[in-house]
Amino acid sequence: MTMPNKLLRITEDGTLLYTMRLTVRAECPMHLEDFPMDAHACPLKFGSYAYTKSEVIYEWTRDPAYSVEVAEDGSRLNQYDLMGQTVDSGIVQSSTGG
Repeated sequence: MTMPNKLLRITEDGTLLYTMRLTVRAECPMHLEDFPMDAHACPLKFGSYAYTKSEVIYEWTRDPAYSVEVAEDGSRLNQYDLMGQTVDSGIVQSSTGG
């Protein structure tokens, strides 16, 4: 079953694979007290509101070190460089469940 930017695949062993393509435009607050020698960390966290940890697993489709791409012509602030990234995972307990 396919819908725009979504795919549901059922394998022979009954495993369901549901994928969804997302494009995220995120903002990063900057504190410029040490400009021009400052550095900024811009965390981007995502998760599931509707599914529990036993129902959904987020997994990079390729090496996490190369999972973030910044197009040279897509950056509005060309004087800044992406120095690196880290990938981490965790489980957060919410008031609505696990």
